[in-house]
Amino acid sequence: MKLHRNNRLKPDQLAVDESVLTTQNRYLGVRANFEEGVPFQNSIRGTYLNGVYDSKTIHYGEKVFGFPEKSQTVVNMPDAQTITFEDEYGAIDMTRARVVALERYLDLARALAVRTITYETTEKHRYTFTFKRLAHLTMHPLFLIDVTVCSETYSGPLYVKSTLNGDVENVVDEKDPRAGGFEKHHLVAPRVTVDDDAVMLRMSTKTTEFDVYTTVTHNEPFTIEKTTHGAVCHQTFTMTKNTNIQFTKYVLYHHTLDYASPEKAIQEDLNEIRRLTLDELEALQLKAMHKFNKRASLHIDAPEIPDMDTIVRYNLFQLYTAGAHNPRTNIAAKGLTGEGYEGHTFWDSEIYMLPFFMQIDRTIAEAMLAYRFDQLKEAKEEAKTLGSNAGAKYPWRTINGREASAYYPAGQAQFHINADIAYAFDAYATLFKDEKFIKEQCIPLMLETARFLATHTSTHSDKSHLNHVTGPDEYTTLVDDNYYTNSMFKHHLTRLLYWCDAYPNVAAMDEAEKTRYETIIKTIVLPYDEDAKIDVQDASFMARQPWPNKALSPNERPLMLHHHPMTLQRRKVLKQPDTVLSHALLYNRPLDVMRNSLNYYETITTHDSSLSYCIHALQAARLKDLDKAYDYFVKTLRLDLDDLNRNTKDGLHLANAGGVYLALLRGFMGLTIADEVSIEPYLPKAMNRLTMTIRANTTTHVHVDVSRQGVALKSESNTTLIVYGKQHVLKAYETLSVPYQD
Repeated sequence: MKLHRNNRLKPDQLAVDESVLTTQNRYLGVRANFEEGVPFQNSIRGTYLNGVYDSKTIHYGEKVFGFPEKSQTVVNMPDAQTITFEDEYGAIDMTRARVVALERYLDLARALAVRTITYETTEKHRYTFTFKRLAHLTMHPLFLIDVTVCSETYSGPLYVKSTLNGDVENVVDEKDPRAGGFEKHHLVAPRVTVDDDAVMLRMSTKTTEFDVYTTVTHNEPFTIEKTTHGAVCHQTFTMTKNTNIQFTKYVLYHHTLDYASPEKAIQEDLNEIRRLTLDELEALQLKAMHKFNKRASLHIDAPEIPDMDTIVRYNLFQLYTAGAHNPRTNIAAKGLTGEGYEGHTFWDSEIYMLPFFMQIDRTIAEAMLAYRFDQLKEAKEEAKTLGSNAGAKYPWRTINGREASAYYPAGQAQFHINADIAYAFDAYATLFKDEKFIKEQCIPLMLETARFLATHTSTHSDKSHLNHVTGPDEYTTLVDDNYYTNSMFKHHLTRLLYWCDAYPNVAAMDEAEKTRYETIIKTIVLPYDEDAKIDVQDASFMARQPWPNKALSPNERPLMLHHHPMTLQRRKVLKQPDTVLSHALLYNRPLDVMRNSLNYYETITTHDSSLSYCIHALQAARLKDLDKAYDYFVKTLRLDLDDLNRNTKDGLHLANAGGVYLALLRGFMGLTIADEVSIEPYLPKAMNRLTMTIRANTTTHVHVDVSRQGVALKSESNTTLIVYGKQHVLKAYETLSVPYQD
């Protein structure tokens, strides 16, 4: 299965495809730049290592107590992508040659990217180059480029320069704070070493002082010439018409965060590269993709979009390879595809991404949760900064566990993140029923995050309130009784007490604390409007004025780049779902209230956030507004491929990729994780069939094939599954059919 992006040569298209066709392996990511370069300034040449960041002091015009002190920015690594070509007349690239054809694709089963480009030079010679790229899923530090060159018309010398360059820059965009950081240069002190056929560049991050080692070698002999910031590797090939020239460039990235002895690891990996053929490395890559290819396999019969399977698989592939290669790291908002949001992890990873990994790859799910648990110390320190003597407060955006947002109304004020992380820990515990995890991680984390929120809960007229907080919607900040925050906190406490009752000797909680939580559960305010029959986003939301322009110009999107925050905060206008997200996650309100709420908020939601379309798709599907759900699902599918938010060049929206899966799994398939897993599948008119594999319990997956002719179930082992509210007994590898319900 391949995702094609052919003959896209306009500058904006190339910039988008640099993100779309990124190769990543959770440890590293390399943007899909042309090896030979392009003559356009909007190209972002980038390579990123998960969790390797630099920091600088945040300068405030008027600093107050408790604001974050240090930034965190993912660092653009030394560039080893560049390979240039010259014939006896000059360079073969877009500066002096015409592109005759361009074919590009990602092979989603084999986890490699291929670009075939044909140039015609001013001398009328034609060259076809094929570049095959691979970020290795077994040997994490390895990125390779296999090059094949052929000419129909030229015989003579071909001069190749394969470079390693540490003089790189990070993205700085003062007009769009989402695009990157605020400083270009983060790598210092280059030290270049040549050893036989390999060159190694050692550099350090400027402030954090992490050492990064970039090593380059080839399968053909190249002459290595050291430079100040790296090396140029030269080779002259003799070309003959219609005869291929082939060579492979191997690049290794190591760093001191993951390797106690990088030099030793480099030598071991070089030995492995020299031992294995390219075919053997590709075979290992295919083997590493086996679990994904098996578990993420799905089929959607949607005649209007015949390539829907491919687009879905593409989104899931990029999410699968995006991050969390160990508990030190998580998945950034852009994964390893770009510098958007400075490489920070948000609550997106728990709410939008984790459900996919819980179904597909438990090991990665465990690493994502361990990342949060291991940062409990930093969360407790942040709680003290925010005035709490007890509990923990997790950051809005972070790499190292500390809050990195300098804008506290959208950062530190997002108290709901505690409940989001608790929701994820509870969901994992409920599905896998892992007692060790429940006792050692789930209950302790849920308790500490609950303590912080309880400390900030006030009581007035026998009601419990959380005041001056920000929910998921960043256009509505610092409000009282945000519905999402309060409802998720109520769920958080309910599930905490459930686990504490199930494991009574784990939590250090006395009766007074337990009674306090029980009182909050009963009395916390969940705003509701009797006239509109909707759950209200916050205590004062209905008193705000509507946004004046119903038909928003695309040139004014996102609103945050064109209007002062207070202009947005005083209006009924949303960046993303807030109350609707609570309904989608908890699904615990009367159907008419959830339906009314969805219809109401839909009219005032701009979808300026990539977290938006997928939740509207999910919730509309659950409420059986299936055609609406399908329309939102299609937008979710194509958000990055069609650059709907106009910033895909800064990296893919990985939460949206997770949202593709959520819309299918929780929306159209209707999966719910409780004491027993249940499904309630419904198909929109545009879908004839939906086939997925779901996890029924810790060890068992069930293949589910939904059509209007029935729901066919085949389990890997004996198990039970609730379908349309009725429990069914499944025998291993026997198909059980259940009637489809309209």
